[in-house]
Amino acid sequence: AYFDQPIVRSVDVTSTDGCHAYEIRHTDGGRRLVIHRSGSGEDGLSVVGLLGVVQLDPDARVVSLALLRGTMLQYRGLTLRAADQTCLSVTLAGGKAALVSSPPVAYRTIEGEPMFTPGPDVAVQLTIPARLSPTGREARIERSVPGQTAAGPQPVEVVL
Repeated sequence: AYFDQPIVRSVDVTSTDGCHAYEIRHTDGGRRLVIHRSGSGEDGLSVVGLLGVVQLDPDARVVSLALLRGTMLQYRGLTLRAADQTCLSVTLAGGKAALVSSPPVAYRTIEGEPMFTPGPDVAVQLTIPARLSPTGREARIERSVPGQTAAGPQPVEVVL
């Protein structure tokens, strides 16, 4: 993780119940929590699926979430649930959340042709407690997020 200057300050392995969990500290004071394989780690971090990621800004507010081939990601009262196994990203900025569901095959050929495997819609529930919310208010979202189409992912934008 390096552009003009290093982005990562440190990577630490945290204790878990058999899965793998990491805390990545950024030079800007933010951090990213990563948990691999179903299980739980420190601070209530847990995932049901292959991979879960929670990114926090320097004020410990959620910036983004990712769930890969999973149905649940939790951290200190934050809960992201999907009705079916999915690959899902959530980006929080400007008082909004952008939810994007993406199946595992998604790329463009050298000629620029999209090669996206269409996927089913997924029902998603997201709860962010006030202390972790970028708005400072609790957020509760329930939406059906479209699966990826042949033209690519279809983001859903929600006001927090």
